[in-house]
Amino acid sequence: MPSVPLSPTLPPIPAIGLTMKPNFMFLTVQNHALFYTANYLGIFAFKAIEKREIKLRAANSSQNHGTFSILAASSDKKLMGVAVASGSTSVGERVPHAKPGVGVIATQAYTNVLYGVKGLELLAKGFSPKEALNTLLAEDAERELRQVAIMDFQKRKAVFTGKSVPDFWAEIVGENCVAIGNLLARSEVVSKMAESFENSRSSFALRLVEALKAGSETGGDKRGERSAALIVVDARKAILNLKVDFHPKPIDELLRQLKHAKP
Repeated sequence: MPSVPLSPTLPPIPAIGLTMKPNFMFLTVQNHALFYTANYLGIFAFKAIEKREIKLRAANSSQNHGTFSILAASSDKKLMGVAVASGSTSVGERVPHAKPGVGVIATQAYTNVLYGVKGLELLAKGFSPKEALNTLLAEDAERELRQVAIMDFQKRKAVFTGKSVPDFWAEIVGENCVAIGNLLARSEVVSKMAESFENSRSSFALRLVEALKAGSETGGDKRGERSAALIVVDARKAILNLKVDFHPKPIDELLRQLKHAKP
């Protein structure tokens, strides 16, 4: 299987004999040329540190742990969708991923968005959800911080929750859906979401939002919810992509947007 790098490897930072003080660099050497060389290396070293920290922050956002999501397919396999709510802001920018004719992914807890991006690429290449997930996990040194669910248009499913994901966490696999959550007020949140989706007779998109509502009413995120999102795709195109980045009642606002949407 192809290698999917998830943890960037950076060159070692050069060791230099200097002491840092505010706005000054001191070296106990007499040679000015050596001073300027060390000064240059010091700047390089700190740029390397800064680059590494930026990459880690981008891959491992600690802002959006505490999230509940549902991935689902219509019974006829013509539609797929993912809906998510979180106590963090702008959850729709990080957690839900979908591609027409391919599948849907939710990557959460200490989120690594590459699970969504690379995961869809692997599904498009013919990997099953389980194969794609195993490939991604094998390349991630911090896999125990992740909670991930993957589902394709054949309704094949794969789920992973790492040992370091915040409690309460839960995952459930239904006939037509997968629900996952972490930092929940109650572990029953995800089972209520799956139950709501499977039993609803509403339109496909509405069933997804209803599932979020059921999860929230069961306790939802321990911190309450501040953002939500919904993506629906079919075999050829995106049908819906709705986001509520910050709102006191984001699921209600998502429902309002859905009622006014014209797919």
